[in-house]
Amino acid sequence: MLEKRGMNVVLCSNYVNTKVFGSLVLLFICFSSGLTGFAETQNFSVEDSLIASFDFDEPESGIVGAEAKAEVQGTPVYVDAPHGKAAQLSETFWLKVKKENGEPLLKGQEEITISYNSKPDGGNGWVFYASNDEKTQTYQRERYIGIADKTSGITVERFNNAGSRPGNSLSAPSSTSWKHIDLVIKENSTTIFVDGVQKDTKDSTYKLSEILSETGGIIQLGKANWGSGEYYKGLIDDIRIYSRAFTNEEIEENYN
Repeated sequence: MLEKRGMNVVLCSNYVNTKVFGSLVLLFICFSSGLTGFAETQNFSVEDSLIASFDFDEPESGIVGAEAKAEVQGTPVYVDAPHGKAAQLSETFWLKVKKENGEPLLKGQEEITISYNSKPDGGNGWVFYASNDEKTQTYQRERYIGIADKTSGITVERFNNAGSRPGNSLSAPSSTSWKHIDLVIKENSTTIFVDGVQKDTKDSTYKLSEILSETGGIIQLGKANWGSGEYYKGLIDDIRIYSRAFTNEEIEENYN
């Protein structure tokens, strides 16, 4: 019997699926000439779904990773951080994120996980912003997913509004210290974790593909398109975007 799982094609008569420490292990049991044996074992870690990966240790060679790129807007500033260098974002330095070939990074995606380290220092907090285009937002007709990461707290908004705002925004604690954030966006829910611990979750009827449109939309780090622009002020580092929604166990394991 021919079994196909993702990118793997294996001749088997049976298979067993199991999960070990956050990685999917496909264990294929094949039978040939009356003998039973293990035909193939493959591990699929969270890194297999990585579609963007940015640190700022060598920015002079370009901010690229996992076939994505972050284009500098304004005058870049990099400072020492716990893991090498961090980007010091502000109204004079923010980033546009795309695939390395220039195409929208999130085109066709329905579920993603966003991870990063931050140390805010004021501003409007818009550390992550994804929308269908670069137009200015209109109140109660907003269309975006955004993370406002301030010293006083974190707010996550997931909007595709048509005259009113739903009560589905998330909140989480923050401070002026370094912290790690994971945002898990599923088709029908959004969940935020701080330092590996779930802080809030909300249901949503707004699908990612509908918010970003069939074009795939835009991603901005450090700026949201309200008025002439609202900006995150502070440090950011170790940014990762994955093409699937992580489980709570995977979030905890990766943080630890």
